[in-house]
Amino acid sequence: MTIAYLFDLNLCTRMAHDVYLVKTCHSLAEAGERIYLLAGRTEVPEDEIWSYYGRVAHPGLTLVQVPRLHRRSIPLPFLQRLRISHTGIFNYFCSLALRRISRAERLDLVVVGGLKPAELYLRHQRRLRVPYIYEVHRLFSKDYPTRETAALERKILEQACCLVVTTSALERILRTEYGLAHKVIRKVPLATDLALFDPSSRGGGVSQRPRLCYFGQLYPLQGVELLIESLRYLPDASLQIIGGNPPGDLERLRAWGQALGVANRVLFHGFVTPRRLVEFVQAHADILVIPTRSGGRMSYVAHTKVYEYLALGKPIVAARLPSVEEVLADGRNAVLVEPDDAKMLARGIQRVIDDPELARGVSNQASVDARQYSWQNRAQLLISIFSQMAPSN
Repeated sequence: MTIAYLFDLNLCTRMAHDVYLVKTCHSLAEAGERIYLLAGRTEVPEDEIWSYYGRVAHPGLTLVQVPRLHRRSIPLPFLQRLRISHTGIFNYFCSLALRRISRAERLDLVVVGGLKPAELYLRHQRRLRVPYIYEVHRLFSKDYPTRETAALERKILEQACCLVVTTSALERILRTEYGLAHKVIRKVPLATDLALFDPSSRGGGVSQRPRLCYFGQLYPLQGVELLIESLRYLPDASLQIIGGNPPGDLERLRAWGQALGVANRVLFHGFVTPRRLVEFVQAHADILVIPTRSGGRMSYVAHTKVYEYLALGKPIVAARLPSVEEVLADGRNAVLVEPDDAKMLARGIQRVIDDPELARGVSNQASVDARQYSWQNRAQLLISIFSQMAPSN
């Protein structure tokens, strides 16, 4: 099959979503599919793009980089005077790229993520005559409850030939609250890089001065403030924080640590490329923590770090949220705690510190469970869906 992936994001963004997208497309190409990935242009040379994601170029995957302006680089008022928008520029060049691809070869499917790229494709679908699959990672009408957003999202959800979700919690909302019981909805979980992990590191103990670790985005719903606050109840522990985009997140968290009197035990390492992340975590962490808050979309969206943590060979302590519990189970492959409470989070971490057998057991089981979440397995699940949705030759 020949499939175009259309997502309104830039490559090499220092965020999680582009990593997931590139690795998904790469695994599909390795499985024999012909993939075009249309995404925002980056200044990073293409050979370095593959290195950034821990991959090598594959002949079945073509990166189509199109201009995508960032709001911080070109102010919106300037574009408004020209009667254009950030999204409009991206969509215009995407439409040109889609036309070139469709003229060169027969497209079987288009996979779209995000409202604006889906709106773009709806305008071209009649001419291209190619069905589209909509990847639902969040519900925009919940985050931005306007009549226009709700109407657009409803139209996109209804007209897609299939909806792909990453959690059962999201599927339930679509079928009940959104009235989409009639739609074809398929769950395809996220994945992790099994081949990058060192088996000898799995099941290790926790040091006497335990090093907690968090990596990922640092916006408030991720709950990193709670994790920093938990150090007040864990006097021998230190915290390694990897990530931080935009810089204001780091400034906010540093100030919070100073206010609580624990700043000397919080180390900020900044951004670490996906390729180097595993080695870095193995060297700097004893316990991996997911302190996510329960507000907003956090209870139903997939958390990429849940899957990434699984295979790292370290005990996991995580907030008990519906989407998290689809992968992690308390006392089996993680320790789960009630969300939004720093003291409860500290108690969960202390359970791991005090019980070496528990620490070994949950980390070993997590490594076993990680095997079902390989990128190769994810590709096969997607291919089975694509085969059903693509029009017959």
